[in-house]
Amino acid sequence: MNIIKENIPVLEESNIPFPVDIGLVGRFDNEIIKYNFKRVLIPTQYGLMDRAFYGKIGKKSVLIIYGRFDQKRTISKDINFMKTQAAFNAVGAKTIIGTFVTGGIQKSYEMGDVFIVSDFFGMGGYRKSLYLDGGFKNIDMYRPFCGEVREALIKSSKKCDFKVYDKGIYMCFHGYPRIETKAEVDFFGKAGFDIAGQTLDAEATLARESGCCYAAVAVIIDDPKTRDDFMEGDSKARQKTQNAIPEGRLKTAKVVFDSLKYLPTLESRKCICGHKFHSEKSHFRYLPDFILDSE
Repeated sequence: MNIIKENIPVLEESNIPFPVDIGLVGRFDNEIIKYNFKRVLIPTQYGLMDRAFYGKIGKKSVLIIYGRFDQKRTISKDINFMKTQAAFNAVGAKTIIGTFVTGGIQKSYEMGDVFIVSDFFGMGGYRKSLYLDGGFKNIDMYRPFCGEVREALIKSSKKCDFKVYDKGIYMCFHGYPRIETKAEVDFFGKAGFDIAGQTLDAEATLARESGCCYAAVAVIIDDPKTRDDFMEGDSKARQKTQNAIPEGRLKTAKVVFDSLKYLPTLESRKCICGHKFHSEKSHFRYLPDFILDSE
C-alpha cells in the first residue's frame, strides 16, 4: 500500500490544533468510524507513523495510534514502542491510555473480565528510551499509572454491563515468541499477579519518561482452564479464545471512550506524574560536578 498516494495529510499539513488533549493506543475500528476520525501521517525520528487517526470527542481532541505493530506482527521486544510515544510527543499529547488483551492468571477471573490496571511487574528484557542521547536517566515508576486518569476510567466502568475490576497487577515479560507455560502461570498466580502480557511495561515507561499521565485498561482473552481444555482436545476452546479478542476489544473501548468526559484538564490535576517534574535535573543522569571540576 502506497500511503503517500492516498493523499493522507502529513502532520504539518493536517491543521491539527496543538496540543492534542488525549492519546489512545488500541484497535478502535468502530470509534474511528463513529467519530469520523481522519488518518494523519506523523514523521518521527523512528520513522513515519502511519497508523495515526485524529478526531474530536466532545470538546476533547484525540489522537489514536492503531495497534502496536507496523505492517507485520513481531515478537514484543521488536515492537517500535519509541515511534508510538514519539508520535504522541509530536502532537503534544500529555494524557495517554493504552488498551491490552491479556491472559488470565487467577482462577477467580473469567474470560472477558476487564481491569483498570493498578500496577505491573516487569520481567526484564526491555531497554529502550527516547532520551538516551541526553544521558542515562532513571524513570520513577513506583506508581506507574496516573491516579486521576484511572479514576476517570473507574467512574466510566461503573456504568458497564460487564465485569470490570478497578485494580489488578499486570505481569509483563518481553521478547518471547510464545505465551506462558503452566509452570509460569502457576508461579505468577502464587506471586499475586492477575493478568499476563508482553507490552504494557515498555509503553507505560516511555510515557512516563516523556512526562505524560498514563493509564491502562486490559481484558482477559485467554485463561488456564481454556488452555487445559484445548490441550485435552476440545476443539471449541481455541475458537472461544479467538472470539474473546474482538469481544474484549469492544469492552475496553467502551470503558476508555466513556471515560473521556470524566478526565480533568491537565492544568487542574493534582497528580504527581511526569508532566510536572519532567524538566527536573536527575541526580543519576549527570556526572557529579566535583569529578568534572577535578579535571
